[in-house]
Amino acid sequence: MPKISIVIAMYNIEKYIAQCIESCINQKDVSKEDYEIVIVNDGATDNSLQIAQNAIDGHDNARIITRINGGLSEARNTGIQNITGEYVWFVDGDDAIAGNAISTLINHIEKYRYDAYIINFSTFEIKDKIDTSNFDLHFLPMTGKDVHHKKNRILPLMAWLTIYNVNVIKDNNLTFMPGILHEDFEFSVKAHHVCSSIGFIPEDLYYYRIARNDSIMSSSRKDNTRSLVAEVRILQSFRQFFKDENNQFVKRLYGMCATSFFIRRYDSAFVLSDVTSKLIKENKLSLYEDMWNSKEWKRRLLLLFIIVSPKYLIKKVLYQLGERSKLM
Repeated sequence: MPKISIVIAMYNIEKYIAQCIESCINQKDVSKEDYEIVIVNDGATDNSLQIAQNAIDGHDNARIITRINGGLSEARNTGIQNITGEYVWFVDGDDAIAGNAISTLINHIEKYRYDAYIINFSTFEIKDKIDTSNFDLHFLPMTGKDVHHKKNRILPLMAWLTIYNVNVIKDNNLTFMPGILHEDFEFSVKAHHVCSSIGFIPEDLYYYRIARNDSIMSSSRKDNTRSLVAEVRILQSFRQFFKDENNQFVKRLYGMCATSFFIRRYDSAFVLSDVTSKLIKENKLSLYEDMWNSKEWKRRLLLLFIIVSPKYLIKKVLYQLGERSKLM
């Protein structure tokens, strides 16, 4: 059995997929038997499939699974169903991993065998390294619940930033929610929460390509209708998942989702459609309640400002504040 399964979801990324696959294949100080590469072709219509096939030729530990296009979540779920490794790492097809990533992970796994490992990452453009995350998570290991509750924080929530024991995913029936934006957030919160032990590896083992013009990240601001629908669906998913819990972490999580909803709703580029008008009307009061119940002064202050201020002023102030992180 491989120690690690790399799952790469692939859809129309012909410019980047070869670099990603080659970074996974060209690993130092590790044998092919120690890890596998599962590429899920999500119905790509460009040359991604042929490029990927050329990249894995001659490498017995890499294979491609082709499915009808269903989106990133469905592609990753297909990967989960087909892996054979002990741990799983979701790698985006336009990113890359460090040359010592697999050997470093295996060393930690064999020594500690935690349910999950959070790593550091670097951002890059083409081949030039731009910045490193430098997370300070040296208080780990802890259970997911302890980290969330005792430290009053939410861990990094990109799917590729955490490597999970496959049994944790499968035993808890965790999957990526299909048909939404921000699927990493919904999955990662729940996956972290069920981990009995989460460790930290300080090395930057993942290379994240800064947003492309055609990427989901770069286009999300133009598609706030989908984002608002996703915010509501994610919050509904959390309410079901955390239905037996009523602690400060859960209240903070709900408040954070509600805050994100209103930040997107009042984005300066947002166009109010009939769909979003109905969505806002149906959920406004419950989202107000979530922001207030979080018991965090910045959310309560923002809530009061939203309630009493005209829309043009709300948009102007949020625009001046700039970064979403200042309110999140």
